[in-house]
Amino acid sequence: MKRNYLLVILLLIAFGPALAEDTKPQDPVILYVNNVPVTQSLLRMYYLERGVQIPSDEIQRQLQQRQVVNELINLILLSEQANTNKLQEKQEVKTALLLSEKTVLSKAMIADYMAGITVSSEEQAAAYQGILQEAEYRAEYKIS
Repeated sequence: MKRNYLLVILLLIAFGPALAEDTKPQDPVILYVNNVPVTQSLLRMYYLERGVQIPSDEIQRQLQQRQVVNELINLILLSEQANTNKLQEKQEVKTALLLSEKTVLSKAMIADYMAGITVSSEEQAAAYQGILQEAEYRAEYKIS
């Protein structure tokens, strides 16, 4: 868990200034942390990165949102302090930031590529039948 926080901190160090500059009017700022804007899309991305399951109960949803926002605020404060301490100049941190950047970009490339692919329901059914037939064959083979 600590490693995930370190990764997110490193990502914010690397991409924090770019995220702040890339803020568009259609991406409303929901709060500022030490003059760093936190936009709806940044909060949404943080939710996605954490894999948060959104509760159906309104009170639980509000409590969870408060907790996630507080975590994001802490993350921003820590990354700001890391910038002040010039931790991004350490070789280990540079390497981690480079790896994080490559990971984010490769995921974006895959998502962009996949967005251009459409699979018809007939193709889905055919693929399902192929998987089903192979599973049946394997089951017969193991039973015999």
